[in-house]
Amino acid sequence: MKNSIVLRMSSVSGILIICLMLSGFYLPMVNDPFILGVNGHPLNHKVYLSTPVATQASLLKSLGMSYYRVDIGTDLNGTITNESKFLELATVFQQNNLKILPMLYPHGYEQCNDALTAYNLGKKMAGGFATKYGKYFDHYEIANEIDLKLLKKRTLDGKDTSDYDSAKSKIICNFLKGMNDGVKESDPTAKTIINMCETHSGFIKLLKSYNINFDIIGQHWYSNKMYSQSVDYQNTVNDLLAVYNYKKPIWITEFNQFWGSINRREESQSAILNDFINNCSKNKMIQALFIYELLDEPDLKMSDKMQYEKKFGIVERDAISGQIKYKPFAKARMTKNN
Repeated sequence: MKNSIVLRMSSVSGILIICLMLSGFYLPMVNDPFILGVNGHPLNHKVYLSTPVATQASLLKSLGMSYYRVDIGTDLNGTITNESKFLELATVFQQNNLKILPMLYPHGYEQCNDALTAYNLGKKMAGGFATKYGKYFDHYEIANEIDLKLLKKRTLDGKDTSDYDSAKSKIICNFLKGMNDGVKESDPTAKTIINMCETHSGFIKLLKSYNINFDIIGQHWYSNKMYSQSVDYQNTVNDLLAVYNYKKPIWITEFNQFWGSINRREESQSAILNDFINNCSKNKMIQALFIYELLDEPDLKMSDKMQYEKKFGIVERDAISGQIKYKPFAKARMTKNN
C-alpha cells in the first residue's frame, strides 16, 4: 500500500508522526480501507482457464473485492510461464481498476549448495520478474508456505527457530533474501510479503535473523471456529506482530473454513468468513484478508483424504454450461454490493 501522509509541521502531532516514521515505527493510516481480496488460479487450473478473464473480473467487482491473489510460475529469468494468459488478465484487471497480488513461486534453490548461489539465483529470478511486469503490481508475495519445507517435523508448532532445519534454512532464506532484494531493486516503491501458515511464527523470526528486508507478514489460516473461539489464531497474530515490535503489518493471504464447504457446509463457511472479516478488519495491524478461493475446483485430481481441496470456492461454475452458482457468502456479498 503506497501511503502518503499530510503533516502539519507546526503541530505537536505532526512532529510526533515524523519522529515515529524516522524511528521505523509502523503507523497505520486511519484512512486506509481494509482490503478484502480473493485467491484464484487463472494461469494454471482447469476451471479458471475455462472461465473468461472478464467473468473473473466481474465476479470480484460484484463481490466488492479489489485484489486477486494469483500464483505465478516463471523460468529462472523471471519470465512468466503462461505469459499470454497473464497479459490478458493484467489488461482486463487494469481496465476494471482491480489489482493483482502475484504470488511468485521460488524454484531452483533445490540445486543450490551454498548461500551465495541461492541468493544470486533468487535475485535474478525475482528481479527479472519485477523488471518485466512491475507496472502491473504494487505488492509482491514471495513464495508460498515455504516454512513447511523447513520444519524438522510436521508435528512441531513452528513457534521457535529451533523447529526449523538449519542447513535447509541457510539455502532457502538466502534465496528468499535474493528474491526480496531483486524485487526492491527493480521496483523500489513496491511492498513485499513473505507468508507463513498455522502457528509458525518461528519462521518469521528466522527471516529476521537473516536480515530479509520484506515489508508485510503474510499469514495463512484455516479454521472451524469463530474468531472469539480461535485462541491459537489470536495468539499467533500477537506472536507475529511482536517479532518486529509491531512495525510490520499482517496481510492474511489465505483464509477459509477448514475443509471449505465440503459436505454442504456452506452456511458455516459463510458464517466463519464473515466473522473473521469483521473482527480482523478492526485490528489496524491486519490490513488485508484474502479468501481462498474464488471458484470450486471439481477437476482437481486429489486423494480421497484431500477431496476438500475441491470445495474451497465461494462460487461454483458449471464446466459445461458456464452457469454461476453463488454460495451463501458470495450471495450475501452480491446483495450488499448491488
